[in-house]
Amino acid sequence: MRIFARAPRARTVRRDQLNVSPCLECRDRAAHRGIPPLSREQFGAATDGKVFILARDRVERRDFLHVAGVAALGGLLAPGLLRRVGAAAPPSLMEEAVPLEAALSITDHYRLVLDSYPAHDLMAPVLGHLQFVSQLLDSSTSRATQIQLATAASEAAGFVSRLVLDLNDQDGGWRYHHLAVAYAEWAENPVLQVYHLTDMSLRVGILHEGELAVRLAERANSVVPKQASPGLQAWLAGRAAGAYSRVGDESAALHALDQAEAFANRVDADESPWPWTQNFGQGSLHGYRGSIAARLKLPEMAIPALQAALRAQNPGRIDKYRALALGDLAMSHLPEGEVEESVRLTAEAFDIGSQLGSYRVLQRVREVRSCLNPYRDVAAVRDLDERMARV
Repeated sequence: MRIFARAPRARTVRRDQLNVSPCLECRDRAAHRGIPPLSREQFGAATDGKVFILARDRVERRDFLHVAGVAALGGLLAPGLLRRVGAAAPPSLMEEAVPLEAALSITDHYRLVLDSYPAHDLMAPVLGHLQFVSQLLDSSTSRATQIQLATAASEAAGFVSRLVLDLNDQDGGWRYHHLAVAYAEWAENPVLQVYHLTDMSLRVGILHEGELAVRLAERANSVVPKQASPGLQAWLAGRAAGAYSRVGDESAALHALDQAEAFANRVDADESPWPWTQNFGQGSLHGYRGSIAARLKLPEMAIPALQAALRAQNPGRIDKYRALALGDLAMSHLPEGEVEESVRLTAEAFDIGSQLGSYRVLQRVREVRSCLNPYRDVAAVRDLDERMARV
């Protein structure tokens, strides 16, 4: 079932156009030189779902996993660091000794805390977890275990992609994103592929790459399972709405939001939200509708939706999404000249962004502050500038 209309099919990228290093076939040379990642342009043009596993038909499974792991980690995890984060693997892992449940439990934990802790504090342990799960996968001979570990490795690589993007490392974010999608394909898990594609759509949209955000959302739509749950369909429609808003397509964005609401109303309370941390309910819908309306400069829609989204959250929670909603709400108050309220909300968002060291949040704060320039002589704006200058 198509959740929204697809754009004309993009040009397919052939393997010979990807400049794939011949060292993929040699483990030692690959470990030394790594795999050149797809560029954003190549990724956006790709329509073949197997484009990420560049050498799967020419390299044995373990060679691929070893090469992918080494290339993605890029030598960042020395054995000493792995020991410090508790992720060092024994020299040889027998099948019966694989701590599968522990690896999956740790993955679940990071999924829950990823957006409420500073990215620089989480980076080393999450990288260690990715390395460890990759090693477990490399040692496994059971296909059932391989699928579970590849799924965990895909999630872990996605976590790292989000963290490095939040530290303003765009190239690193793309590198780990490619790895996350490759592992999801190895696990034969289209739901996880959809998750990664829509997640990157959200993130490139934040970086003002609206056309790429739309292509990623439409790519996700092309691989969504036919029997996808209402929850998955709701998230996909919500992310599509966000992507359309990034290119100023108000009609498509609002239509996708209406679809997201219709799917959300069909979500069963017992439906698993995985790989998201919660089902796409009214709280999520308010947040999406508010941020999209703010982007489209529809304050009469944005303000009540964002206020409802913030009321649904714990006001004391330090969370990137709360900070972003505050920034959107601050921006929406400006057309009515509500400068002091806009400044108050911006200051709260700034405090959260500073605590979390989030480039994404602080960039949004800077955008709102730039819109306050006509009011630079207002006392509240001067106070905000002094507050920001002290950090």
